[in-house]
Order: sequence, then structure tokens, then C-alpha cells
Amino acid sequence: MTKQLSNKPISRNNLPKHIKQGHKLVFSRKDLSQREADLFALMMAQMKSGDWVNTTPQYTFTASQLSEWLNIDSKHVGSILSPAAERLSSYKIGIKVENEDGDEDFDYKPLFKRIRYKKGLLTMVPNDMLESEYIEYRQGFALITTKTYLDIKQEYAKRLYEIL
Repeated sequence: MTKQLSNKPISRNNLPKHIKQGHKLVFSRKDLSQREADLFALMMAQMKSGDWVNTTPQYTFTASQLSEWLNIDSKHVGSILSPAAERLSSYKIGIKVENEDGDEDFDYKPLFKRIRYKKGLLTMVPNDMLESEYIEYRQGFALITTKTYLDIKQEYAKRLYEIL
């Protein structure tokens, strides 16, 4: 069963103080560059479990928000983020779980349904097959300080910060 796409993109004006990521997502196999990790983090910071009620959410950011939050000249937001968004749209994450028999099960799913930049708006649509990984916190979660995370420039340092 696939969910309908939300007809109202979600756009919150303030940068949330924290990013909340479930442990399945934190410890999944995702190797993101600095820009890819920043875009993913912006979406995760905005995401609330209520966004998923009966619909797949769309997260929308203006060029001025992205310029401010990512410290990019607003005239160049589209050209700077385009390569990162293209790569991010094709990424899959692997969730690995050890089953009762001691064997390792795995499941690879794409992170996004769509990422689009048009008329100064970046719209990110997460894959609804990953809903539980995006908002499931029963097995623990990482509470990441958004501003600090966005200020980290090295991809491995970002990954380590998520894990710690």
C-alpha cells in the first residue's frame, strides 16, 4: 500500500534546534558527502511523526532559507546543491538486522521519492517505504544539534557526530 503524496508541502521557517534520527537510520549504511548530509539533515530536522498521517510528506525550503542555513550565496543555491541533490536522489540505504537464526538479513531502499529545485524552492519527498526508519524511535535515537551539525565540514566528522 502506497500513501498519497501530501498536497501541502511542509515548510517551517525556523531551523529546528535538533535533528532526531532513529538508531536504525543512524547505523544504516549511508555514505553521504558534506552537502548531501546537510540536505538530508535539513529534511530530518523538519520531520515530525505527525507529518506522515495518511500521507507522504513533502518538505520545502526556500533559497533564502538554504542560503542562511547552509551559508551559501542565495544566487548560487541551485547550482551548488544540484550535484548533491542528484546523488542524494539515487542513494539507497541498507538496513541490516540479525534474525533469530543468527543470519544477517538486509533490505536496501532508496532514501527519496523525489528531490526537486524549481523557482527558488527545494522540495524533498522522502520514500514512504522508509517511514518506520525515519520516525521510529522505540529502539533509541540520536538527538543531534542542528546548527553544530551543519557547521561541520568533513563528511566523516559528520558521520561520527551522528553516531556519538
